[in-house]
Amino acid sequence: MIQVQAPDSFVNTILGEQSVTRDEQYRLLSFCISTPVTEGILLYNNLTKELLFLSETEAGTASPVFDLLVKKWFYVPFSFNDRQFSDQLRLIAGLKMKSQGQLFTILTTTSCNARCFYCFEKGIPSYDMSLQTAQDVIGYIKSVSRVGEKIHLHWFGGEPLCNADAIDVICSGLRKLDIPFVSSMTTNGFLLNEERIPKAKELWNLKKVQITLDGTEEIYNKAKAYIYPGINAFQTVLNNLKALETAGIFISIRLNAELYNIRDLMSLAGLLGNLFHDPSSVFIGISPLMSRAGAFPINHDKEMEQKLYDSLKDLLLLIESLGFSVGRGLSNNIRLSCCEADSPNAIVIMPDGSLRRCQHIKAGEPVGSINDKQPSLRAGLWTSYREEKPACSTCPFYPTCFRLTDCEESEICSDASRIWKKEQLFAKMRQKWKLFLKNRSTSIEKGLTNP
Repeated sequence: MIQVQAPDSFVNTILGEQSVTRDEQYRLLSFCISTPVTEGILLYNNLTKELLFLSETEAGTASPVFDLLVKKWFYVPFSFNDRQFSDQLRLIAGLKMKSQGQLFTILTTTSCNARCFYCFEKGIPSYDMSLQTAQDVIGYIKSVSRVGEKIHLHWFGGEPLCNADAIDVICSGLRKLDIPFVSSMTTNGFLLNEERIPKAKELWNLKKVQITLDGTEEIYNKAKAYIYPGINAFQTVLNNLKALETAGIFISIRLNAELYNIRDLMSLAGLLGNLFHDPSSVFIGISPLMSRAGAFPINHDKEMEQKLYDSLKDLLLLIESLGFSVGRGLSNNIRLSCCEADSPNAIVIMPDGSLRRCQHIKAGEPVGSINDKQPSLRAGLWTSYREEKPACSTCPFYPTCFRLTDCEESEICSDASRIWKKEQLFAKMRQKWKLFLKNRSTSIEKGLTNP
């Protein structure tokens, strides 16, 4: 047995080792997922986040390392209540969240330079954050932040770079107050060019960008429908992606996938494989457009849904074979919230200075203002979760599933979607194993460890 990824350190401290009782009958914890590899199998505990490699002789209840698997919470007694166990662990681990840094998602504008047909904010009035409001944001952040603690700023929109002046003001102000921060950005990437990247890296302390791609040149340009006539936006964004890699800014690419563009995304994946010097440093996630949130909702019957997910699996395997990091990689931290909306450490600041719990403008109502003397971050509907189903008790994704009542994306839960989630997790497990073997081989070559 080889430990490929250690459990979440906080969880490990809480749980310790499970006692082994000789006359007890054991079964695999419902939250454990396994997938075969050439050398044996990989076993991942989706609650504790530990990943193990087991040889063929070590798998199963007759395993010579079975007692160790029990101690590590991979096997539990038949009478064990898995769901209650997960709930209690997350409740205790929630104390950890209160000590984590704060996240401010800041919409500098609701305007955008693209006209995506599926935009979930279609019809929202366009307006920018004024420079005065940007100054007020600095004061608000100072008033609610803990002294000396690094905060995380997430630039969002609209297209946040359509009002880059607001970013300049906020970052300059925080630096003058010696408030440490890092920032990330969700952007279409068109305006994040070689001229702007140095400022983004130095002044904004930009560490990560997420950029959405819809396909190769023809499909991308039609889907995005930028406001700039006669410009090959696709090539512009590719150039900017390359410049971001050169600058050492982390890149996360979101592929918006549907039946109409799935084959073209396969071509795009190959193109991206040749674009980047080190594909393993780039995260690529696949996001089905099937949703009720867009201007043109795409809703499939079961047959078409299955066809879509089957196609997504082929794309996923291609991305994996090209060496890209799949999604956000294999998680090594217990998940304590769905997103910013139900996190006690996160808040969304709108261009007018109002505060929200969700970055999707159409979702929910303001919960306060940056100008409130005592800002209230009341959560409202965002602390309410959808009613659990009987199948939830044994679902391997239960520890990471937070289905918010007022979130449309939380409605998507079907047999096909759960199989798709498993395929993504399998890919992440395999990728973690390959990286482990690569690092171990490198260490051996350098004489840092014994073979």
